[in-house]
Amino acid sequence: MPVYTSSDDFYAVMRALFQRLLAEGRLNQVDAKLRIYLTISQPAAHVLINTRTAPPQVTFGPANGPFDLEVGMTGDTIHALWMRRMGIREALAHGRIKLKGLPTRAIALKPIFDAAEELYPSVLAGQGRTP
Repeated sequence: MPVYTSSDDFYAVMRALFQRLLAEGRLNQVDAKLRIYLTISQPAAHVLINTRTAPPQVTFGPANGPFDLEVGMTGDTIHALWMRRMGIREALAHGRIKLKGLPTRAIALKPIFDAAEELYPSVLAGQGRTP
């Protein structure tokens, strides 16, 4: 059974997570100024992380490009990554993450994903979900 039962379910968790990341200044740690677009399947969802703005902005739902980096994966994959059950290299090697854009720009994901990994379990627990 998928971790996220619907797009609304996914967005509720992601909104809480990114609100904390923004409030704690974690997205300010991204050196590159990029528009990173996450396309999630199962359930269908989109997250735009814009580090070109000060402070960085995160929007949910479909967005217009252009994007510097597009990252596609399932809801279960992002959950496994942020629960540290799967590494990003493993996910890339097995085709669980699809990148569109210069691969070197994917390095900008590291501080975002590291911060998300740290906070994600507590965000889930705060919503009464079992990590």
